[in-house]
Amino acid sequence: MKTILLVPLLFLLRFSHYNQNDILIKKNEYHTKIDSIDYNNFNSDLATKALAQAYLNFKDTADTFTSGKKISSLRPEILTNPELKKARWSDWVYKTFSKPNTEIMSKDPQNGFYHVDVEKKFLSDENLIRREYYRGFKNVPSITLRTKLLTYTENIYRTERNFETYQDLANSIIKCWDKSYLHSCILRAVCHDTNSYREYGLKIQDMFACCVMYNPKTKSTKACINFIG
Repeated sequence: MKTILLVPLLFLLRFSHYNQNDILIKKNEYHTKIDSIDYNNFNSDLATKALAQAYLNFKDTADTFTSGKKISSLRPEILTNPELKKARWSDWVYKTFSKPNTEIMSKDPQNGFYHVDVEKKFLSDENLIRREYYRGFKNVPSITLRTKLLTYTENIYRTERNFETYQDLANSIIKCWDKSYLHSCILRAVCHDTNSYREYGLKIQDMFACCVMYNPKTKSTKACINFIG
């Protein structure tokens, strides 16, 4: 029997690039760039790009929180700044969390499925994560750079089901997460620094990255998506 498993992770820590243009695929180019999946030659890069695009497409159309409340009723700023609904791709998150986490899960000889412990990575250099989060943004108050609280969240996924295309796989992952309350809360969460927007007018999207890998020995596809914001 084909199985699909998914588990959310959220924790709060106190903190006292694929290039986005390269990884994201324009909608009118999708069918020419995303080919059928050959599970004997699974392309993790294409699968990852497809999942990133599927997430962004989902955020473009999602207009309610998991509770059913309209996002714009609680965050009216998205009516004039719709880009604040979704996170921005981060190479740093990909290299630091998404890719290594997925590799560990994918290579597990027991085909394990779990959240990799990343707490030490956060605590090893608190300022580094803030610097990455605010990289490229001007006029960020110094107190924010020193004391901003950042939340790390992760959804993970595993399936032994085969899909025809990378787009089909990516869409299925997003749909599965959205059907689970906790996973859906992570997907539909506000994805920008609300305090910086309201206090200083700064439009700072949260960071995200994802990764998808297939292990031919276990015939399992595993994926994760990570957010920091």
